Amino acid sequence: MQNYKHKHGTPNPIIQQEEKAILLAVDRALCSSSNSQTIGKNEEIPLLTFLNRYLPPTLKAASGHFITPSGNISSQIDIMVLDSRYPLLAENSDGSVLAMLHSVVEAIEVKTNLSTKDVRKSWNDGVKIMELANDIDGYGGDEWGQ
Repeated sequence: MQNYKHKHGTPNPIIQQEEKAILLAVDRALCSSSNSQTIGKNEEIPLLTFLNRYLPPTLKAASGHFITPSGNISSQIDIMVLDSRYPLLAENSDGSVLAMLHSVVEAIEVKTNLSTKDVRKSWNDGVKIMELANDIDGYGGDEWGQ
């Protein structure tokens, strides 16, 4: 009988294989297309799948937008980790969603290559997300001194 006890402080072999599978999917997309949207979607899908496989049932990973209580809609977010106890406002046939701001636990930007321009854009997008999050008292901005 094989023992699957994981020794603390060592790499988890299952997660290492998951990482390889994600990187292989990205490499396959890079080799098969030069279209940035195709490449981007093929970077996000394996990570979304991984997160949804390992997150607890109270959390869900999805791509899309969120809406604030005052009706403002975020820009497109590559991956949102959502509290699944809140209903989705819409789910499109491509799997993207419109979620309530209240359900957003985390926002993740996915990039294949990272340039200074990408860092600046990601930073500005993060600032906009935090500004939208301020629509709910105590839900954003304060932690980062904004």
